[in-house]
Amino acid sequence: MKRTIECLAILAMASAALPCAFGQTGNGADSAPPPDGVPQPGDAFVDALRSGGQGPEMVVVPAGRFRMGCVSGHDCIEFEHPVHEVAIERAFAVSRYEITFEDYGRFDASAETDDHGWGRGRRPVIDVSWTDAHDYVGWLSEQTGQRYRLLTEAEWEYAARAGSETAYAWGDEIGTDRANCEACGSRWDATRTAPVGSFEPNGFGLHDMHGNVWEWVEDCWNGRYFDAPFDGSAWLSGDCRARVIRGGSFNSPPQLLRSADRVKTETRTRSFSLGFRVARELP
Repeated sequence: MKRTIECLAILAMASAALPCAFGQTGNGADSAPPPDGVPQPGDAFVDALRSGGQGPEMVVVPAGRFRMGCVSGHDCIEFEHPVHEVAIERAFAVSRYEITFEDYGRFDASAETDDHGWGRGRRPVIDVSWTDAHDYVGWLSEQTGQRYRLLTEAEWEYAARAGSETAYAWGDEIGTDRANCEACGSRWDATRTAPVGSFEPNGFGLHDMHGNVWEWVEDCWNGRYFDAPFDGSAWLSGDCRARVIRGGSFNSPPQLLRSADRVKTETRTRSFSLGFRVARELP
């Protein structure tokens, strides 16, 4: 409980379908659509926007099963139990990076999202509430003719783990210069956000699942995993005035960056350490 209060204190310091474009992706990986046009696991794509330009770069994450919760045994807390198996039965796409100021600006060029003097462009958008994130995915769906949404909590942990059962996708120790946090050994530690993609991706090709900014997910808050969905869907009962945030941020201690870590946050919260990424359903 003390750890949760400390984390919330940190947050309180701030206030019809269009074609996909496949090809050279942001991290240099060359990806092309299969003959039937349906993206396959590992493929990267962007959707065209009706208003011009492109949506965020998306990566296809495969279907699979995993154990959700604190399976590593490192820094476990009550909110991360009981450990339970979840089946993600269909592949889905996840934004390769946290949604950036550049991405968000296509939705609302006049949005009052403060960059705190750190820069905009390819830095993750911050000072966005859960409702703001929902408005963005609604706009993105209308613009592309595809169904965009926030990740469910189970999808987020599955995507962050990328097949691992360690505290972080790369192991049980935070290491040096693998992420942006309070003691991660990066040039941005505890001072500001880093441009997206500044660190190596995980096994699914996703960047910054650990650190940089906290990420909103769809689920209502529940303090334990009793009665949690086993199919990867969003948990839409419980305290729905609050939602879950995941991943930790540039000013979080390393234990808050663990794949299993989860924090309760009111939907209206806006913070310099809080952003989001998106999911997209596939045919």
